[in-house]
Amino acid sequence: MHQAHPMLTHNKPFWNMLPEPLQDNLLLGSVGKLHLVTMAEQALDQAVSGTSPAQASFCVSLGLDMLLAAWEEDPLDGQLAGQLLMLQEKIPGLPEHLIPIFRYVAKMWRPPEQNAYYARLVQRRETHKTCRYLEQMLEKDPENLYWWQQALSVGPFEQEWEWTTHCMDRHWPAAMPLLGQRIRAELRMSQGLPVTNRMLDTAQEIAMSAACGQRLLGDLAYTEGNREQAFHHWRQTLRLRPWQTGLILKMHDTLLGVDQQRTIPPGKTMVLLYSYNKGEELAVTLDSLHASKLHGATVAVLDNASTDQTPDLLRSWQDRLGPQRFQVISLPVNIGAPAARNWLMHLPECGQADWLVYLDDDVSLPEDWLERLGAAREVYPEAGVWGCKVVDFHNPASIQSADLHVRELKPADRPDVSENWTSFRLSNLHHQILDQGQFSYLRPCSSVTGCCHLFARDVLLECGDFDLRFSPSQFDDLDHDLRLCLNGRPAVYTGHLEIGHLKRTGRATLNNAQQYGSAMANEYKLHHNYAPEQVERIATLDRDVTRRDLLAKVRAMAEHGDLQEWM
Repeated sequence: MHQAHPMLTHNKPFWNMLPEPLQDNLLLGSVGKLHLVTMAEQALDQAVSGTSPAQASFCVSLGLDMLLAAWEEDPLDGQLAGQLLMLQEKIPGLPEHLIPIFRYVAKMWRPPEQNAYYARLVQRRETHKTCRYLEQMLEKDPENLYWWQQALSVGPFEQEWEWTTHCMDRHWPAAMPLLGQRIRAELRMSQGLPVTNRMLDTAQEIAMSAACGQRLLGDLAYTEGNREQAFHHWRQTLRLRPWQTGLILKMHDTLLGVDQQRTIPPGKTMVLLYSYNKGEELAVTLDSLHASKLHGATVAVLDNASTDQTPDLLRSWQDRLGPQRFQVISLPVNIGAPAARNWLMHLPECGQADWLVYLDDDVSLPEDWLERLGAAREVYPEAGVWGCKVVDFHNPASIQSADLHVRELKPADRPDVSENWTSFRLSNLHHQILDQGQFSYLRPCSSVTGCCHLFARDVLLECGDFDLRFSPSQFDDLDHDLRLCLNGRPAVYTGHLEIGHLKRTGRATLNNAQQYGSAMANEYKLHHNYAPEQVERIATLDRDVTRRDLLAKVRAMAEHGDLQEWM
C-alpha cells in the first residue's frame, strides 16, 4: 500500500491549503510541462514568502512534486534535471533512484551555441528536412540528449513514428537502457499499440516516480477496458499527487459511468455544414456523417461557390438521400464562414428544429457523435454550447482542441511590447502533451472548438449572429462563445467524444501568407472586441463554474470513499 503524500498529512483540507494562484492554475488542469513548471515556481515562491511553517512545508513538498512531474513529461530536459538536483541539495525529498538519472541528463544535455538553421526548420514545419537534420546530429553526437529531446518531440508530434523508432533502435545511448525502455513504452501508448505491464513496471522502477508509474498503469488499464484495475492505480496516484485535478475529473466520470453515457437530443436536430473547394475532405466528412447514428436529424450544406468537385459531390448525396433529408444551398460567391453560419441558422427549416449542430467540412465522426453531445447536454442543460475534443485525423495523439479557458493578462504576461494588443489568454495545456487520455472528461469552460458543436436553437438566436468582421474565417466561433459567456452561458466540453480533423492545424496557415495575415488580423479584432471589464467577467465566470464543478465532483467521489482529505 502506498503511503499518503506529506501534502495530505496536514489537518487542513488539501484544497484550502493551496495558495489562490495555484488553485486558479489547477482549475485549468494539471498537465503540460510549462504549466507544471509555472505552478512549481508559484508553490516554491509561496514557501519563502513568510507563511507559517506548516504552510511552507506544504508548499515545498508541492513545488518539488510539480517540478518532478514537469520533468517526467520531458525526461530529457537537462535544464529541469539540473534544477531538481540543486533543489535536492537544499531540500532533499526526491526519489533516490532518480538522482543518477538527473545527473546523467543534466550532464549530457548540451544545446548548441548556434541553432538558427534548426529553429527555421521547426518554425516552417519542414518535417522531412527537420528529421533528416536531427538524425545527422544523432549520428554525429549520439550521447547529446538535447538532440534526443528534439527528436522525441518532433517525431511523435509530426506522426513520424517509424522514423522515431528507427532512431531509438539505431542511436539510443547504451548508458541509459532503462530510460530508453520507458520512452519506448510511452511511445507505444501514444500510438495505441500494446504495452505490457512488465515494460511499465521496469520503467517505473528506474525512470519515473511511483505516482507517474501508477498513473500510466491506470491509463493503460482503462484503455484495455479494465476499469476496476484503473481505479486501483488512479487511487494510488491521487494519494501521492492529490493536486492532479485532470485525473480527478476523469476518475469521477469513470466511477459514475459518465464516460459511457449516450443520449439522443430530444426533438428535432439539424446538422449544418458550409464548404469552399474542399471536395475530397468533404467526401470524408459526409461519409462518416451518413454512417453515424443521426436519429432522424436532417442535413443542410452551403456550397460557398466551390469550383472543384464539391457541386457534383453534393448533387450525388442529394440524389441519394432526397432533398428532405439533405438540403443543398449553392451560392454564386464565397461569403466566408461567419456569413455562411448565419445563412444556415436562419434557414426556414432551422426554425422548426430544437437543436442545431455546426460541423466543419473536414472532420471524421464516430458513429455515436450526436449521442455523445446529447449526453453532455443532459448533464449540463443550461450551457450555451456543447463541444468536443478534436485531434489530428492523421495523428490522433496530437490534440488540436480541448476545453478552452479564458484568463486575464497581467503585466508579467506581456514580456514583448509587440504583443500588447492581446487582451486575454486562452489555456493551451492540450498543446503541451501527447494524448493519453488526460482530457477525457466532461466539464464547463469558456469555449469549445467550432469543428463540431451543438446549440439549442433558441439560445443561438438569442446570442445573435456570428460576427461578419471575422470573415473569411478564424475566431468567429470563439467570439460567439465569449459572447455566450457574457450572457451567463458558458460552454461545455466533452472529452468523451473525439473527432478527427483532416486539417493539420497551423501548417496550412504557416505556408500561406494570405491566410496567415487574415488569421492574425482576425485575432487582433478578437482581442479588441472585449474591454478589460468584459474579459474579467468572462474569466470570473470560468473560475466560478469550474471551481464549483470540481468541488462537486470531489464530494461525489468522497461518497465512494475517495479523496476524503481533499476538502
